Amino acid sequence: MLLWLLAAGAAFGLSAGLGAKYSADYTAPGSDSKQAQQLLARDFPGLGGESISLVLTSDGSVTDAATRDRVKDLLARMAKVPHVSGIDDPYGPRGRVSADGRTALGQIHLDVAVAPDMPKADTQQLLDLARPVDGGVRVHLGGMTVQLAEQGAIGSEGIGIAAW
Repeated sequence: MLLWLLAAGAAFGLSAGLGAKYSADYTAPGSDSKQAQQLLARDFPGLGGESISLVLTSDGSVTDAATRDRVKDLLARMAKVPHVSGIDDPYGPRGRVSADGRTALGQIHLDVAVAPDMPKADTQQLLDLARPVDGGVRVHLGGMTVQLAEQGAIGSEGIGIAAW
């Protein structure tokens, strides 16, 4: 048993010390992903990168004038965060409001191609802006970019080793 533990420790140490850092590059020249990104950038500027889901909920209506004003102010502040290339207003043609009027959905478009390229500090700035909305309105942000900003330092390898 001790020999197995030593072998596993040596293998882990070697892979950590000599192995290359994992990288998912979806922008490699000639790849389908790169071509799709180029087409989106050409034909739909501002929509070719990563995005964050923006969900508004309220105990009352998300469509009343006071709530719309609060949301308009919030979206204006979010639009100033670095790497935000555009926002689909939940009340606009690309947004959606639920049939009961208590939930609305929009998108925050980023100028980064993939979630790991978005600085965590900028995502955290969006999360901080989303928290203090008044009037019973709750703002939820979601997507890979948000998950990466909120996750701790431990990776799946650490969880696997701890469970072993």
